[in-house]
This record gives sequence, structure tokens and C-alpha cells, in this order.
Amino acid sequence: MNLYEFFDNLDIVEAPKKFPQGVYTHQVKALTVMPTQDETMYADAGELPKKFNVTQMKIGIYDEEDDSDPYSYGNTGLEVFHNAGTWQLYTDDVTRVQIADYLGIANKDIDFSEQGMQNEKFMHFDISDEAVAQLINKGAFKMTKGVKEDDPTSTKLDSEEIKQKALLYMMRQHTYQKDRRQYDADNSGNADKFYTEQDIENLEAMIAHLKDGASLDPALQDELAKVLRDAKVKDRTGRFAMRKMDLAKKYQDQLRKYKPLEMGEDINDIVRLSGIK
Repeated sequence: MNLYEFFDNLDIVEAPKKFPQGVYTHQVKALTVMPTQDETMYADAGELPKKFNVTQMKIGIYDEEDDSDPYSYGNTGLEVFHNAGTWQLYTDDVTRVQIADYLGIANKDIDFSEQGMQNEKFMHFDISDEAVAQLINKGAFKMTKGVKEDDPTSTKLDSEEIKQKALLYMMRQHTYQKDRRQYDADNSGNADKFYTEQDIENLEAMIAHLKDGASLDPALQDELAKVLRDAKVKDRTGRFAMRKMDLAKKYQDQLRKYKPLEMGEDINDIVRLSGIK
């Protein structure tokens, strides 16, 4: 099945409530976050600041106005600007939960996005369309500017490059999930605390489908479509745009590092094969 057939055969999902395209901002009056002081994947115990202030939050809304594509409308994620001075807050669940509680949304509705989208000055979260609608409806986020047309002098990615960008995201996530399972196995004895072996196998199946044309379980089609949509949405001038020359290099670098799981490589397989009880 080629990509055109893939999209043609997608189940139509219920579209989220639509809002005008643009950037929606929440000015924070007072929010002090107290991160964990325990060891995390990216910080030693006591390395994160004991507290930091959040100053502003932003959500982008995009709308490609394509009624035939259920993924042509959505949000670009939640940016949380702060004065912590480090990107190593990434993966700190204590911080994530405090942000969700402050916004009054379910903890499951936001999660850290990929590592490359974090910064010393802001955190970036994936956020559900339902949570976005809740926040805009109650007036917590107000439109501050409309989305400008892409700079005509910028280099826009074509469909094949969007596919490579999606593969780049998934291969990075694959590496992170494997590292996270090893970290959780070493520190809590439970490799499945955040990600299971099946999660990693699902990523590998989607990567193989895009990269090599391998068959894909229909149950994973919506998930892959979202990854492709996100790659396209982030192909814009601004913070998450990527030039052709940058994409080509990063994609090839990541492709060289990518190693699918083999029997005995996953932490649970290592335990089983070693006979450890």
C-alpha cells in the first residue's frame, strides 16, 4: 500500500472543535514549579533547580481547511516558558503534573514531546485537542496573533522529505523509549513503567512501513497518520521548521544509529534468557 492509498483508507475520525488559526497565549500571573530532586533520565539527584517560575504559555492552532483530511486541523503543542535555565526538566513527571494541575486539565492530556523540542527557556508538550478546546473555551488562552504565510524565501519540504522528517521523529523516539526502559529497569526494577516492549515494536512497524514499504497493522494507521501530520505541521518557518540540508544530514545520522530490537536485546528478553528470576 502506498502513502496515497494509506491516507485514502484511513477511518474518518471525529474532528475536534475548531478555533481560528493562530497563536493563543496565556500570561501566567504566578506559577512556581518544584521539580523532582531525585535522579531523572537527564539529571542527577539534586541537579534540577529546587523551584522555577513559569512566565507564559502558548498554543498554536493550524487549519489547512481540507475537509477531506481529518488530520488537517489541530494544535502545534503547548510551549511553557520558564526561568529554570535548563532543558533537563525533560521527562520530569513531577514538573509535568504540576503544569497540568495548574491548567486544570487531566494529567494524561499533556506529555513531553521529543527531546529536540526542549530548550533552556521553554518546555514543549504534546497536548490533546480536547484539552486545548477546554482551555480556549474558558478564556485561559487568547489569540495574540494570526499565523503568517510561510516566508517565500524559506525552503519548504516536499512530501518525501516530510516522510523523512516523520521517520526522524520516530527513530529518535525509538532510541528514547529503549533508553527509558533500561533506566526504569535499573532504578525501579520495572522496565514497563512508562513504555512496553510492544510500544517499541509498534514504532518499529511504523518505521518499516514508511522506510521499506512493509505491511502495517490497521490498528496502527491512525497513529502513523498523526506522526505524519505532526511532521507536516512543524514544517513551517519559525521554531520547529527544518531546512532541507539540515533534514538530510539529521536523517542520515539517525538512520545510521537506528537499531531495531532483536531477540535478547530488550531488557525483559535479557532477563528471560539469563534465567534470572
